[in-house]
This record gives sequence, structure tokens and C-alpha cells, in this order.
Amino acid sequence: MSIITCRSRLLTPQQAELSLTRSLLVNPANATDHARLAPAAAGRRGGARRLAVVIGHRWPAGGVRLTVQFLDNPSLSLRKRILLHMNAWGERADVLFSETAGVGEVRISRLDEPEADAGFWSYIGTEILGIEQHLPTMNLEGFTARTAEAEFLRVVRHEAGHTLGFEHEHMRGDLVELIDRRKAIKHYRDSDGWSAQETTAQVLAPLKARSIMGTLESDPHSIMCYQIPGAITKSGKSIAGGSDINARDHAFAAGIYPRADPQAARSSAIGKPDAAPEPQPPVAPPRAQAWPPARALLRTADDTLHIVVMDGFDTATGASGSGAVAAERPMFARVFASYAGARVTQSMQLRAGEKGESTGQPSHPPTRFGRIIGMHERIKRYTNREQGSLPNDAEMMVFGSDLFETLFQGEVRRLYDEARSRQQGRKLDLVLTSMVPWIAEKPWEFAYDSTRRSFLATEEVHFVRNAMAAVPAERIAPRAGPLRILVAAAQPVGFGRLSVEQEAGVIRRGFEPLMA
Repeated sequence: MSIITCRSRLLTPQQAELSLTRSLLVNPANATDHARLAPAAAGRRGGARRLAVVIGHRWPAGGVRLTVQFLDNPSLSLRKRILLHMNAWGERADVLFSETAGVGEVRISRLDEPEADAGFWSYIGTEILGIEQHLPTMNLEGFTARTAEAEFLRVVRHEAGHTLGFEHEHMRGDLVELIDRRKAIKHYRDSDGWSAQETTAQVLAPLKARSIMGTLESDPHSIMCYQIPGAITKSGKSIAGGSDINARDHAFAAGIYPRADPQAARSSAIGKPDAAPEPQPPVAPPRAQAWPPARALLRTADDTLHIVVMDGFDTATGASGSGAVAAERPMFARVFASYAGARVTQSMQLRAGEKGESTGQPSHPPTRFGRIIGMHERIKRYTNREQGSLPNDAEMMVFGSDLFETLFQGEVRRLYDEARSRQQGRKLDLVLTSMVPWIAEKPWEFAYDSTRRSFLATEEVHFVRNAMAAVPAERIAPRAGPLRILVAAAQPVGFGRLSVEQEAGVIRRGFEPLMA
């Protein structure tokens, strides 16, 4: 059996730089605690291992509110069970993990391959802010609803402790002192293939005593302490390790992330009842000003791709609504797009040109709108129970490609590709507004990006419709208390029935983690 079953992950230089920047944003006190850490050689499993204190990655004392995303779509019951054990840290501390349907700050996978990513591991504290958003920040290999409860207590709560910034307790100096160097080197050479230098760096180098994440004395029964077998200790006696969050763990967490309740704060002294309390981190400002949500650091207002189909114009004059023909049947529409400060315009051809008297050929070739309108009418006839059938998968991809190639042309396509390349696994927010009514009614949500082989409004893009309005939306003031949602359904007379119950069920499922 390997002594260390949890592997702390090592940041790449790029991740470390980004993590540090965001760590300082969420908690400026991290600036005084930051120190560079030399990377160690990669272990056989769990990626590069670094069993050393991580400083400068604390969440602020004002409380921890982190969203959780499950990357491999486990069952609802398993998601609830994992969140339940992660939130066990909130028994006395100001800690809350909640599931999100979007990109979470904490991203959980259950990888069993490649071998470097398998096993149980988590990044430490605010390190998670530097990890690319398509990558996990925690791994729980092989966890299912049938996994024993003891493993949820021991593993899930341990890894959640890492996410809160707590390091391995078994690397405290007095516990490392119990390990026989020669036995440890032989054990890790046989079990993990480590060299003597790697074992020294990963197992025998104790945490620095000045770590702010350390209590006055080590606790061999802490949930953050893993079992050390007697085969590598000087006395031959094993170090028990923790099987659940114990009273000292709860007290320590409450001291680092105290609740606003003064009585709870007074009862969260660390260590023995008669011991002097440890120095606490600086008190954060009130919650509303304490620190910006970590997710807010990952997304800014101009991260949204806005596309506006503007009024039509006649190519002969370039003027909007020029002449009777242009006013009734404009040849082109202007498309305006903006993203991250960039702004572009592109013309969209709406129809074929008139046939020339001498050649008999149209002045402009036909567009895709003929096929788009035809398929749209076919779908409407079916949904209105008039006649016809729905398109099959191949037809939907052709239809979607027509929509995509019509909306994303020239400069707009280049801006779209740039926006997608910057998402790093996160869904792109796309807002579409059309000043041309017959264009607005087309089902652009079905647009199919053949390069990426995906429909925009399924898994890749948050696709939102908008309308022109001269009055800004009113700002909704934040409020405490339960969230109440009114769902209104419209059923037009004479049209196919909408699946109202199914849609309501989808909405409920989206809020199940909050309800739980």
C-alpha cells in the first residue's frame, strides 16, 4: 500500500502566475504570504507531487462561497452525496459549496486514466483560480453511488479540505520525525518507483512551522492526516490518520473562516480548551465588500459576443432604405458584432439580384435563405400539426450549417473564432439582436458549426435572444431570503401543444442543488 493516497497537484508556471494574480484579488493578504515553490519530479500517479506547505493561497476570512461543476455527468444522487460531504466543513466554519450548471470554480472529475491524472487529488485553496476552465481541480477516481460511506467521509472531505487551503497534516515536522529515512526510501522505491532524492523531497521534507495553516501542534487524527504504516516508522507503530473531520479540524476551520455570529467565533478556539488561541487572519470587511466571487474574476462584461443584424440597404447606393425596391426588399443587411472591445461590421446578402436584361443572369448569386426558409416552414407545418415530418439528423446538420454560414461571415466569423479560442473550455455567451423581423424569427439556435461539429445552442454556447429597446433594464437589488420563480407558459390557440410540464421539470432540475 502506498503511504500517501492523496496527491497535491503542481501548477505549471502559467497556472501559477494566473493563480497568484487571482489569489491577490480575492485576498490581498496573500501578497505577504506568497513564496515560490520549486517543482518536484513527477510521481507514478496523481501527477507531479509536492508535499510542502502552500502559502499565499488562502481564501479570505469573510467566508468561502464556491460553485461546483461535475465534469463527467454523474447521477443526481451522487452529486448530492458528494456536495453533502464537502459541505460538512460548514458545520462551524463559514463555508458553502453549491452546484452550478455553468463553469464552476471547483470542477470535479472521476478520471482513472491517463495514469498521471488518476487517483485522489485536489489543488490547494485559491490555486484553483489558475486552472484552465476545461480541466478539473479535483479528482475522485472510481466514486459511484455504491462507494462505501467510509470512503466519502475519508476522501471527499479530505479533498474538500485541500480546496479550502489546508495541506497534509502528516507532513508536520513532529510526524515526519517519526519516519525512518532508510525504510521510507526503500518503500517508495518498491511501491512508486521513486528515487531517494524524490522520496526525500516528497515525504521526508516537513512543512514549515510558520505556515498560517498550521495549528500549535500536529494532530495525527485529523482528516488531513493520512495513515502512515508502521513499516516505515522508527518505532514500527503506524500513525492512525483521520477517517472524518474531527473536533479540532472543525475548530481550526472556524478560526480561519469564522462565521459572522460572535458567539460562534468565541467558541472556535483552536487546540485544547486551556490553550491560548492562535493568531487569526485579519478580519475581512463585511460580506458585501469582503471579496468578489471567484467566478467574477474569470468572466468580465465584455466577454459576451454581441451580434446585431441591422436595417437593410441597397448595394447600389449603400444607403438604408434607399429607393422603393430597397425599402421593400433590400439586397443586404448590415451585421454588427462586438467582443472584448473589438467591433466589426459585415454585409449579409438577403436575396439574389434582379436578372439582367442582356444576360438573363441575376446580378448577385442566390443565398442560403431559400433553403433556410424552406426548412423553417417545414418544421412549423409539423409543429402546427398541419402536415410533413421533422428533419432527420443529417438534414438538421445541413440546415444548421446554412444558418451558421449565413450569420457568421467575413469579419464576424473571424471575431467569433477569436472569442471561441479565448474561452478555454468555458461556454461562450452569445447575444443575437435583429432589427429585421423576418430574420429575427428564424431559428438561429439551430446554427451548426461544422468545424467544431456542434450546434451552438446545445453544449458550446449560451445563446440568448435580445430585442431593440430605448429604456435600460432596471437593476435588480440583491436581497436575502428564498428564491421564488414564476414560470408562465403561453399556449397559442390552434397550434401544437407545448411541453410545459417537461420544460418546468428542466427548470426544477437546474435548481435542485440549491433546493437540496
